[in-house]
Amino acid sequence: MISVLSFNKNLAEQQLLESSCKDEAALRTDDRLSFVGITKWDKWEKLLDDDGLVDIIFFEIANQSDVERLKVLRSKESAALLVLLTTPQVSPTLYLKPKIAPDMLLLRPIIADSLHSSIKELFEELFERMEDNSASQDFILKDRGSIERFPFSKISY
Repeated sequence: MISVLSFNKNLAEQQLLESSCKDEAALRTDDRLSFVGITKWDKWEKLLDDDGLVDIIFFEIANQSDVERLKVLRSKESAALLVLLTTPQVSPTLYLKPKIAPDMLLLRPIIADSLHSSIKELFEELFERMEDNSASQDFILKDRGSIERFPFSKISY
């Protein structure tokens, strides 16, 4: 299963991201895509308590408090591909930090055609990483055509 987590206050953008991810995943795999879209912080903080593994994170950056929250998430989900959503008015010095290390940046306004090509690149990278992962780094569970990967560092017992 491919797991995508998105924090974006703009519901229309959230739906566009979900649609693009589902389309791209459907073209590449039979695995199920789990897309969790969050628009409010109270729901986001609840998710931070879960120990689920995330493959892709979309995260809206508007101010310093967003950056601090992202640092916490990034420390838990360091292996996930991180896509930042922001505007040109937000200074890159705010979010281009070693503890954040984004993989992609989407500037607003988001245009559907450019988003689709960016999502395509993102999924190419995701599947390349999945192929490169050796069995020594992940516990792989295959069930009815679905493949779940669990990094040994996330397994407690």
